[in-house]
Amino acid sequence: MVTYLAKRARRILAGTRVDSIEVRIFPGYISFENDTRPVWWKDNLAPDTWGPVLGVHENEPGSRVGAFVVTELGLGVFGEGSDPTWLPYESIIEWGPLSKDPISRSLHIRTKSGEHVKLLFPRGGAFAFVQFLGNAQWARKPPPF
Repeated sequence: MVTYLAKRARRILAGTRVDSIEVRIFPGYISFENDTRPVWWKDNLAPDTWGPVLGVHENEPGSRVGAFVVTELGLGVFGEGSDPTWLPYESIIEWGPLSKDPISRSLHIRTKSGEHVKLLFPRGGAFAFVQFLGNAQWARKPPPF
């Protein structure tokens, strides 16, 4: 069964732009719906506690520095070190600021614990990723009724 969040990842992160079926919104996003994986990927990089992996966003092809893993429960952000920072969607309380001119190449996230994490988007796409984050947070919250 494909989950709501997996559908959103497919549409927003693995999708193409409205004006071109050839130009992807996130050229660095590798969906795990098929057998393609980054060259550096090993299944033990994402513990079971992260939930099912939907895909990985690479900033530089073939490098995990600055890459992040997109899962059903949150994001695993790789920095310069070997251990990723785990960001459950429920812990994210704000993001921004974003700019259209010049286009934002990063997204700053703040968590409930006060931690600040920077996601890099060297080819753009921060605005679309915020749309995905909003969907992810909505999917993790219980209905209000």
